[in-house]
Amino acid sequence: MWILSDLRVDLDPAFALPDPLPSFDAILVAGGIAAGLDASLRWLAAALDGRQGHRPVIFVPGNIEFWSDIPLVEALARGRALASELGLHLLSDDAFRFEASDGSGVFVVGATMWTDWALEGPFQGKLARVHARHGWPDGERIMLRRDRLLSPLDVLAAHARSRAYVEDALATIRYQALGYASPPKAPVTGVRRGDRAIVLTCHGPSRHSLPPDWPGWFQDGWVAASLASDLEDVMDAWGAPGLWVHGNVPKAVDYVIGRTRVVANPPGRPPRRPAVQTVPCGGRLTSGARDRVRPQTQSESVSGLDADGVCAEECMDIHEHHPGGRRTPCRPDVACRRARCSRRVSDNVLALWRSWNPIAINGREAGQLAQLISATEILHERRWRAARDGDPAASAAVAIDHLHRARTWSPLTDVIMGNLILRAWEGDATAPVIIDLALRMFGEQLPDGPVLTRHGDPGARRPRPTTRGPSRRHHNEAASSRRSQHRRPKLVRVRQGGCE
Repeated sequence: MWILSDLRVDLDPAFALPDPLPSFDAILVAGGIAAGLDASLRWLAAALDGRQGHRPVIFVPGNIEFWSDIPLVEALARGRALASELGLHLLSDDAFRFEASDGSGVFVVGATMWTDWALEGPFQGKLARVHARHGWPDGERIMLRRDRLLSPLDVLAAHARSRAYVEDALATIRYQALGYASPPKAPVTGVRRGDRAIVLTCHGPSRHSLPPDWPGWFQDGWVAASLASDLEDVMDAWGAPGLWVHGNVPKAVDYVIGRTRVVANPPGRPPRRPAVQTVPCGGRLTSGARDRVRPQTQSESVSGLDADGVCAEECMDIHEHHPGGRRTPCRPDVACRRARCSRRVSDNVLALWRSWNPIAINGREAGQLAQLISATEILHERRWRAARDGDPAASAAVAIDHLHRARTWSPLTDVIMGNLILRAWEGDATAPVIIDLALRMFGEQLPDGPVLTRHGDPGARRPRPTTRGPSRRHHNEAASSRRSQHRRPKLVRVRQGGCE
């Protein structure tokens, strides 16, 4: 399979497909070619110029393809007719069968798969829809009808229809591939014994399609939700496809969820040359591929490192052995001032509160953290603006209220505690106390596990919070209590949702 997506040739007219073409059984195009569906189809046909021969070119329109003055339904109808004329196969809640080079049959189930906004859960989905009404670009450039623009609710309805079609089509394909006759009014017919299924969409099927260090996670909730939805249940179901190809993401991804390998191949800008990725037809999985989520290669899970695991970019810390403070590439034989390179490629600066002492944070990290926090808005918290502007009292009040209300960790926790660690870095004495309490409350729920650090000792690991057992019996309980207070600090007993 040759996978293409997000080429945006309207922004880079010099972009060209490689010559000669790579070896493939079919070309899967996951949208994002150019603004306008007609323009995308015509460019693709002209760029291939018949070099694909008898091999099929299967195209799913993305949101960019509907950026025009033509209403969405009308544009889709025109696109189907034009694709047929150009010898391409346009899928929108539809399926297409072809035979691979090994003689096996492969069904491609295609849909734009608009977002349902609920990438972070139903409640955050409601907030994402509210925010999207004011900043979502598609809502200003896609016409639903001649007299009305596309709205977040329209997208939600389109997602429900596409997801239902994909689920029904996959189950039907699996059922017929086992040798059973096609059910009446089946969404997909003509399936032969042993046929396999591939899903082709524009939007991503999981949050794992978005890199953990992607800046969009720290923007308004609709930004990440507009690119992907949580469809992991589909990849765990009985009729799960062997391969799910999608686009509309900032970086190439290749991972496995349940029974399905998920691949995206955006070229990125720069470079100008297209990134070419071929995967086995049908997405056959290797042994161990049924792990819940695992990266396919080390280079994708730890980006920015060369073959020796050395930071390939410039270290922003000043090395001690350079009197002039010259910045040099970070190498193992060069001792940085800090224990780790300040870039920490795979780290998230909003997560620094989980394991780093405020005094161990350098100015560059504090600047990055402050920049991210200044771009956030918490609508239900009236004191947030004062808190993010540096008011220690407002920062502490917002954090304490969040700890009282929250029952589980969420990305909002990282934002609020990230702001609090800035106050601690500036010297506020109350902030470390609140951070310690948050670590005790959410230690078992954090994405990176309960690897917690006392802010009084940057290198120490914090044990899991436990309650004190019954004290030893003494004849004078009051004296024993006074002695115990001098021996060790008082422990706070933590319960879900708060402390007592």
